[in-house]
Amino acid sequence: MEDFYANLIDKLISIAICRGVEHLNLETYLYSANDQRPSPAPYKFPLSLFADGKGLSVTKLILAECTLSIPVGFAGFKSLVELSFTEMHISEDMIQTLIENCPNLECFRLRLCSGARHLKIASPHLQLREIMNPVIPEVVPTPFKNLKSLTLGAIMHCNDDIGWVTMLLEVAPVLESFQIELLTNEKREHPGGVLWEPSDNAHRHLRQVKFYRFRMRQADVALAGLLLARAPLLQTMTFSRGSVHRSPGQTAQYVEAAADWTAEQRSAITRRLETCNAFGARLEFRS
Repeated sequence: MEDFYANLIDKLISIAICRGVEHLNLETYLYSANDQRPSPAPYKFPLSLFADGKGLSVTKLILAECTLSIPVGFAGFKSLVELSFTEMHISEDMIQTLIENCPNLECFRLRLCSGARHLKIASPHLQLREIMNPVIPEVVPTPFKNLKSLTLGAIMHCNDDIGWVTMLLEVAPVLESFQIELLTNEKREHPGGVLWEPSDNAHRHLRQVKFYRFRMRQADVALAGLLLARAPLLQTMTFSRGSVHRSPGQTAQYVEAAADWTAEQRSAITRRLETCNAFGARLEFRS
């Protein structure tokens, strides 16, 4: 981004902070006017403006296509409730530092970001209630004792082990809503994902499960069966063949419709899950 525009945005953010802004949404999508030239450098979000106790009014911070650098004197966002990053390169250490310094954070979204391979959220006092799109863990994460809503949109290879999904569910004992979209690719020589043996723990608070891009793979059906068997209060499990789309910085989503399920496909899934559905959850099929 050219210095003129970067300085202008800095000034606007500074003014907003001085006036007690609560919701700050910044999306800087940059495109080169000439395909022969490289795209402009992304905007560097000025965390330094929030140092020394400034910006205490901010409760919602949504950033897209920016870069971050934590400055000396930055003490975090003490009032922040929601934090969202889209299409950004952000390191694991930076994520951990930000989260640890947001004691009231309830919602964390990480969408189409690079740089973080081992997401660790270890703050014991964090009141985190919603996580969207965490990276695939390679070690057992710390418990999410307050987490009520989990949305996963992981890009995987078709032979990857998905035991890490049940691992995340087991460390979220009060989870109520779970949504997953598994974006699969061709096979690879060494599958990813942590190997995990599910325990007999019940998901006693889980009420709603949604699968997107459900492809009837053995691992997908096994995950659905496990949730049906372990969630005594589950009300609905929805299977959609469509993919989820969400605009940057927005919580609303829409589903791109795919071909309808045939009667044979619905019947096949229902039969395969019949023995697992001991608690009578309703199975719904969407295009």
